[in-house]
Amino acid sequence: MTIRSQSAIEALLPGGWQDGTNRGPQGVGPVTFSTLEDIVDTLFALNSRSVSGGQSSDGASQTIAVYEIDLTAYVGVVGDVADHIAALSDQDLVDPLEIKSYQLDGTQAVVLTADGQTYDVAICVIQVSGALELHAVFGDEAADGAEVAPTGAQCQTAIVAAGITGHNAAAGGLIIGRIKIQRVAVDTITMTHTDITTDASLSEERLVGTLR
Repeated sequence: MTIRSQSAIEALLPGGWQDGTNRGPQGVGPVTFSTLEDIVDTLFALNSRSVSGGQSSDGASQTIAVYEIDLTAYVGVVGDVADHIAALSDQDLVDPLEIKSYQLDGTQAVVLTADGQTYDVAICVIQVSGALELHAVFGDEAADGAEVAPTGAQCQTAIVAAGITGHNAAAGGLIIGRIKIQRVAVDTITMTHTDITTDASLSEERLVGTLR
């Protein structure tokens, strides 16, 4: 697996890892872990990565009540499971029968409440019952330009709070895509899909287990 920066590795390590370490000219010295579980969880996260695919785009129908997306076929690894997710067509982000999506507190995601409002959505892949599943986490609704993208830690908290049967929380997960959604006017929304091939920050997220 390719790790692009020292900071990407440091972000995965458990709290307090710097105690007793030496940060000299060569970077991080010996890393300490408080429990065996910390080591296992960190190795799980370091093993998670996107291999190919998973680009989102607009589905056929976009209204104030329907938020449809398409997604190219995806291949990735979460923890100790490598799997394939088939391409999706016209799947509604706010319909739990199509894509299971959550607010930051783990409750069901809802549509925007007024014209001009926006939020950012993280498209996540997690391990459920020995397979990879696609889920989405919505950031808080805000005025255009004030929306805040959900972090990996927030996505993990939301997904754990949702109580998904068979979810392996210790394996963490990946953010594989990000979408900004704005309600423009009566019965009209717009979606801005981050390009997975050109966005450096998303490329980094897709290569390390950001849900921990």
